[in-house]
Amino acid sequence: MNAATHAAITQALAEATSPDGRLSQAGLRKARALVQQARYSGGASRGPLPANNAVQLDQVHPPAGGDYIEPMMAPSRYLVLPETPIVAPAATSPQIRLEFSAGGGWLIGWRAVAVDVTPGAGAAGNLEQATMGVRMFLNDGEELITNGTGADFASLLTIFGPAVNVTPIMRRVDVKDNLFVLWRNNQQPGGSDLQAFCTFSFWREKYPGTG
Repeated sequence: MNAATHAAITQALAEATSPDGRLSQAGLRKARALVQQARYSGGASRGPLPANNAVQLDQVHPPAGGDYIEPMMAPSRYLVLPETPIVAPAATSPQIRLEFSAGGGWLIGWRAVAVDVTPGAGAAGNLEQATMGVRMFLNDGEELITNGTGADFASLLTIFGPAVNVTPIMRRVDVKDNLFVLWRNNQQPGGSDLQAFCTFSFWREKYPGTG
């Protein structure tokens, strides 16, 4: 993808973003079309761009209906949490801060995996993912995981599934923003110590090499 296409996609997303950081469906469709155009314009072997910009069913956002299309973008970099604390059973970790001082952009995906670090412990299927919960919020408390009325923890298994897939997220962040993550080990006292590792897919607004 060249710099001009990258800038066009970034501009489309910016124009479609409301003051509270949400994206309109029209803006997502426009960005998606630009991404598709870039994918099909790179070589003759890829074939012509479909006349109706058709997408696969798995590219349609199920809860929002068939006309809601997520822009499928490759990240320009990956961001990892700077700390990976070990969380004892029935305990919650201190909050971990992720800064964006290298430049603003978009969080477009994330993936977290929990492992049992108890000495002598072996793999226990999906138990670690099921019993490790995550809470995430921006800045002064804009919760990204809620129960409808307030902050809450979500099981990693419910977010990422048994295959621990990368899960889409669409959130714009600026250099002044901070993302905070907390882990909670939901195993009972006497259970296993868990450690979680988390990576975010990040789309930088400025094309690499342009400043």
